[in-house]
Amino acid sequence: MGLFLLFLIANLPDFHPQAPIECKQYYPGTDYVLPKGVSFNYTSEQKVLNNLRCYCEEVKRVERECRSRGFARSRCLQKTATWASNNLLDRSSFENVSLPRVPRRKNVIVNIQPSP
Repeated sequence: MGLFLLFLIANLPDFHPQAPIECKQYYPGTDYVLPKGVSFNYTSEQKVLNNLRCYCEEVKRVERECRSRGFARSRCLQKTATWASNNLLDRSSFENVSLPRVPRRKNVIVNIQPSP
């Protein structure tokens, strides 16, 4: 049963809210698409840039098509938001990083009087 559901989801059109978004992998700094089965060892920056390109070229196109095909706006936007939160932030760069403490803010009232 699980295999059958996986088969159905894999055959959904890309604009369907439950279909996964497939991104092309580009050779860094070019318009050359890597062939299927070939993987490039991206640096963290290159991976984020490739995913940003995918967001602009694919994800937003899929979102527009999803909405134009009559799916609920919230479902289409949720698909985009889920993809963005999973792919646009390089979580490895934030692991084991301690952030500095932010000092507490204090409100101070200053009375200024003009001199005559």
